[in-house]
Amino acid sequence: MVENSKAFVALKMAEFLFQQIQHDDTSTNRGRVYRTKDEFFALYKECLHVVSTTEADHPTK
Repeated sequence: MVENSKAFVALKMAEFLFQQIQHDDTSTNRGRVYRTKDEFFALYKECLHVVSTTEADHPTK
């Protein structure tokens, strides 16, 4: 169940970041508004990695 929660959080993070990237592209007039599924999936995988990485995996001290 925890893995499903992490996947859901990562998906929501990726959706939010993807929307921000699209907004930035539009506002700076770079013209890359429509991004590919591959770009979204890569962003999702990165978010999932961040969400799945715990303090125990990478202690700060």
